[in-house]
Amino acid sequence: MTIADPSLQYANLMWFRGSYNAQVFVGEDEPAASVVRRFRKAVMMAGVIPECRRRRFFETPQDIVKRKQQNARRKKPRRFTGPRPEGFGEKKEGSRSNANDDDDDFWGFAQEGADVNL
Repeated sequence: MTIADPSLQYANLMWFRGSYNAQVFVGEDEPAASVVRRFRKAVMMAGVIPECRRRRFFETPQDIVKRKQQNARRKKPRRFTGPRPEGFGEKKEGSRSNANDDDDDFWGFAQEGADVNL
């Protein structure tokens, strides 16, 4: 097949909201079942079926907001709530955050007659 202008090679694509609808090129001696399977897969990848289902009924602005929030909730990663490994969250023996380790903060008593400016 010869194309007069290379820029017109994909001129027969149907444009849909900035992306194209499904298009399948049929090869010679290709069985119909394989063409239909590839076309269905292309349609699903293009998102045509969910878009048709969504547009089947009128959507109020409130419903649009709810749908977008629900989609955002689905995409948000969930926090791990499984079992904790042994020793998780326990203080190490050598850590300085123990409550019984208060004597490290004592610097000694103030000398009598010393001028302390606070």
